[in-house]
Amino acid sequence: MVAIDDDESSRELVREALSLLDLEVHIASTGAAGRRLMEQLSPRILIIDENLPDGHGLDLVQEVARRDPAVEIFVLTGEYSTELAVRAIKAGASDYLTKPITVDQLCGRIQPVV
Repeated sequence: MVAIDDDESSRELVREALSLLDLEVHIASTGAAGRRLMEQLSPRILIIDENLPDGHGLDLVQEVARRDPAVEIFVLTGEYSTELAVRAIKAGASDYLTKPITVDQLCGRIQPVV
């Protein structure tokens, strides 16, 4: 599984949550680094921040979903927007999560697809 988020506290929360689910997580802080990890690992689950320092997370969601629709993609965002949630799902996201999110909440959303 790959998580892409430029916020260090979010990356640590993801790492903690996924360790509770016994999932190995690889972390990237930019879309470019995330793409490299995805090419190397072919993950089945992705967590992508909506706002990345080198581009919009939804562009990456769309790219991944087009290439492999079976990948479960969770979009994280710091600010809820119904419009953005709809765009994320239309782009290929499986779920749309708003920060701050707790470890328990994240585990509860990811566990069903593991």
